[in-house]
Amino acid sequence: MSNRYQGGFITASYNGLKVPDAPTIGTATMVSSTSVSVTFTAPANVGGGAITGFTVISSPSGIIATGASSPITVSGLSTGTPYTFKVTATNSFGTGPASAASNSVTPVSYYNTDFYLVQAGGGGGGQYDGAGAGGAGGLVIYNNFTFTATSYSVSIGGGGPGSTAGTNSTFAHGAGTSTATGGGRGGDNSQGGVILSGGSVGSAGANGGATGTVTQANPSGGGVGYGSQCGAQAYSPYRIAGAGGANAVGQNGSANANSSANGGAGLEWPASSSIYYGGGGGGGRHSSSGGFGTGGIGGGGNGGNTGNGFPGTANTGGGGGGTGIAGVGGIGGSGVIVISCPSTFTVSQSGLTMSTVTDGSKKITTITAGTGTFILS
Repeated sequence: MSNRYQGGFITASYNGLKVPDAPTIGTATMVSSTSVSVTFTAPANVGGGAITGFTVISSPSGIIATGASSPITVSGLSTGTPYTFKVTATNSFGTGPASAASNSVTPVSYYNTDFYLVQAGGGGGGQYDGAGAGGAGGLVIYNNFTFTATSYSVSIGGGGPGSTAGTNSTFAHGAGTSTATGGGRGGDNSQGGVILSGGSVGSAGANGGATGTVTQANPSGGGVGYGSQCGAQAYSPYRIAGAGGANAVGQNGSANANSSANGGAGLEWPASSSIYYGGGGGGGRHSSSGGFGTGGIGGGGNGGNTGNGFPGTANTGGGGGGTGIAGVGGIGGSGVIVISCPSTFTVSQSGLTMSTVTDGSKKITTITAGTGTFILS
């Protein structure tokens, strides 16, 4: 028998056969602003004796939680910090090796007041030889909204395919219908030789990217779009541009095919949460030696170098990246609706894909797809 130190635990081994094998990691999911639930599957090989418990450890900080089975909740986490988690199994001979790391989860502290956020789908990246990329959809944020026990109509907007605007997300409530307008598409090769500035939100016009402004307590949805310019060059490889993001204008196009044209940053919300929405897509590149434009933080897709643009991230409304050589613009990221209501409500749905966590006195529901009904009772 030999003892060995592994990951903070003393383990015992008889020719490596007595301690349990590593569990198979599952999914880490936020359950409150300071806790995460981690799922896993017990190992088939339990070693020389039955498993007596499991241990989950966070990275960073090394916060430990134990339990007899999956899932195990890890508490005491810091908001705004991204964590991953590993799981070990223990029997009477000791603790076995750790599982692979889980997905990354960043606990956030939501506003104390009731609110909802409506994010539209991002626009698709421009096509054909290094055009601009699509912008993000408009954002609508409500604070101090009083929910009642009733049904609310919801529709989640989709990201636009290459050279297509994103579609709207809507949330119908007692004061009317709040609409976040889909992001504008990226400009195309056929619009070459001139400077093309950004158009209005959701416009299919010639622009290097457009986005909605953030609108507080305004049911009209997104406002006038920002736009970044395509380079004023007749030769198509130089017409490159980053898309506008929800909080910043993307970079202008350049006469240098090797220079980068990045998408504009999205909006961080809630503040200091490290969660961003509506990043602009990056510009495409014609030259194989040039770097592609980087998508803006908040789900913007990178531009293609010598091929297709990259998609915006799902449920962020990020714009798709522009193409490289005769490729296809990246599809924009789909929209999302986030709703905070008192935890006393029972939450259900019809026709929607959604998840709900309880954070103190609030229930936070994230609706990621569908057209249907959000029900409070």
